[in-house]
Amino acid sequence: MPNKHVKKAPQIMILCLLLLTSCQKQPEAEKVDYASFCHPFTTEKEIPLYENGSPAGTIASGVSVTPLCSDIADGYFSISELPYMIYYEDVSELEATNSDQPLYPYIPFDAYAITKADATLYDTNGIPQYTLHDSFEAQIWIKGEQFYTVEYYERFYQLAIDQIEQFKATTAPPPENLASDVPVLMYHFFYSKANGEKPSDNNWLEVGQFEEQLAYLKDNGYVTLHMIDLERFLKGEVQLDDKTLVITIDDGDPTVYKYAYPLLQQYDMIATTFLVTSWYWWDIDNRIDPHIELQSHSNDMHQGGCTGQHGGLILCIDTAKGVEDLKQSTAYTYGAWVFAYPFGDFNDHAKEILRLADFRLAFTTVYGTVKPGMDLLELPRVRISNEDSLSAFANKIK
Repeated sequence: MPNKHVKKAPQIMILCLLLLTSCQKQPEAEKVDYASFCHPFTTEKEIPLYENGSPAGTIASGVSVTPLCSDIADGYFSISELPYMIYYEDVSELEATNSDQPLYPYIPFDAYAITKADATLYDTNGIPQYTLHDSFEAQIWIKGEQFYTVEYYERFYQLAIDQIEQFKATTAPPPENLASDVPVLMYHFFYSKANGEKPSDNNWLEVGQFEEQLAYLKDNGYVTLHMIDLERFLKGEVQLDDKTLVITIDDGDPTVYKYAYPLLQQYDMIATTFLVTSWYWWDIDNRIDPHIELQSHSNDMHQGGCTGQHGGLILCIDTAKGVEDLKQSTAYTYGAWVFAYPFGDFNDHAKEILRLADFRLAFTTVYGTVKPGMDLLELPRVRISNEDSLSAFANKIK
């Protein structure tokens, strides 16, 4: 008879081999160096957001993220941008990026936007950043036509209006320092006594006097605005502190570049220069500076030729020629959309030319401060004269 044990021998040998293998020391799982993920980086692809291990939303590709290594659980990192977590396997070592948020010279509205589910947060350039599955609330800073700019988790984002479910008022009392109007200061030319120069009229301001005024603004906490800030205020899209103002300088005389620019840089102030571009087209690039905004004083309409007021050409120029002039001015200034009427002259014909050339704001020489609800193409200004003492200047900006 065949031996039954002989047939079982191979099976026993296989079992022994399996047992021996299982008894050998297994290699330890590779330890993850979580510290290597603890710096700001940019996502290479869309990745999930988590809350308690469950999906809570997504981060778009190309978004700056800062993991917090002080808060890690089983490979999940909290992030500084939102109250959610990411998983370490969803990201890789990427170059650190600058994730600074823009600061606005605005005061937030006393209201929060409460979103619908699956709302998307965009950055301030309109690029998608995060999509969150659950509804959330964020305080409103800018009320745009299609998007609101909101603050969420101490950062600014844009939120589409159609993704807002409702609004909730804050319980805090309204701030007492809200601006009801804004002074737009009007300057023209500058001169230096130290260089033996003399003013031709009251439109010329001594450079030391200009510095004294800028120092006063700086010492008293005033903030100078870009034109986009002023437009938003006039349209009711933002709230401003009552210590905000706009500096404008007409014509673009070389003394502006020589004397005003260095002081604006020194005191970290912003000014808008309204250029007559046919006078200075060849020198445009030399006038570009972070503290200067270039806008239009026309290309070649700073001259007479019409009846009424000072006879400024825009009052009666052929419509097509007027639009062509403004388009040329826009091209020279790399996109001007704000206008100062030459000699302060304007009428309905001039305003129609501005509309056809896509200008959104226009300034006169009528004295006064600007307020929401005004005609955006008939805005007043506060003329600054070399006869103004510092106390007179202070009174003009209050």
